[in-house]
Amino acid sequence: MIDVVRIPEARKAVLIGKNGSTKKKIEKSTGVSIEVDEGVVIEGEALGVFTASKMVKAIGRGFTPQEATALLTEDFDLYIMPVSGTKKRRETKIARLIGRQGSAKDQLEEYTGAKIAVQGKTVAVIGTYTEISNAVRAIEDLLAGSRHASVYKHAIKRKAKDKSLAL
Repeated sequence: MIDVVRIPEARKAVLIGKNGSTKKKIEKSTGVSIEVDEGVVIEGEALGVFTASKMVKAIGRGFTPQEATALLTEDFDLYIMPVSGTKKRRETKIARLIGRQGSAKDQLEEYTGAKIAVQGKTVAVIGTYTEISNAVRAIEDLLAGSRHASVYKHAIKRKAKDKSLAL
């Protein structure tokens, strides 16, 4: 099976890593071969290609290679959502999501358990399905203009509820 993934030019160096180290780790852990050109060509068995594609997309969306390795675990997934609106409105929404010096994003990650990355016109989330669900809901609320404090409060409640259900 072959898949071609397009990522921003600036993220290709991160995907390759120093002396090709990141690319080699992804190839070794998924059993695929990766060629980085205009697009990222991934070739191998279906499951390996599927997993490597998610990892490449995650790195392309702004996650570190270490954060992307979570996708090797069956319980973790990647969710990418667009940020809509005019350029000015998108910038405002993204600024609210990130917060001063990343504080809002950091708190969302803490309260949902998911990892969040903002790149271009998208917000990407890595986590378990429950973590992604909680993070996406919190992100959507923030982007819609909800107050940070109430978004955090609801995220904490959802996380606590999910933990009690897991017991």
